[in-house]
Amino acid sequence: MISHWHADHTDGLLSFLDRRSQEVGVKTIVDVHPNRPTARGIAPPPSGKVICQLPRGPSFEEIEAHGGTVEKHRDGHAVAGGTVWVSGEIPRVTPFETGLIGGVRFTPNEDGDGGSWSEEPVSFGAGSKSLTGFMNGPGYYG
Repeated sequence: MISHWHADHTDGLLSFLDRRSQEVGVKTIVDVHPNRPTARGIAPPPSGKVICQLPRGPSFEEIEAHGGTVEKHRDGHAVAGGTVWVSGEIPRVTPFETGLIGGVRFTPNEDGDGGSWSEEPVSFGAGSKSLTGFMNGPGYYG
């Protein structure tokens, strides 16, 4: 399960999938929130000018190409044969969960030609916080 699209949650995913495919020879289900950003960056106030782009996570297509089977879920649901509950999106409601000041998200145009950056102060973590982990074999979750 990928709880949200930050590099520290997704950086090793493609390597993990490659190794698992080679060693076990099976596709691995990768449970994700469907709201994957194309890109994220930082545009600090007051200028609002994007000064850097944050590392991007793998695309759904890359996950599939490396031996993953993408399952997109916005709401809570059971996994692992009904033994683990994934909460789905949890709204940020406390003062310390306001997101990154100057956090922005790139949204491509529908025709794929260009796009725009928009402020994303509250949901910098894709608006979701939930359990992240891998199923490491029958009966073991960790």
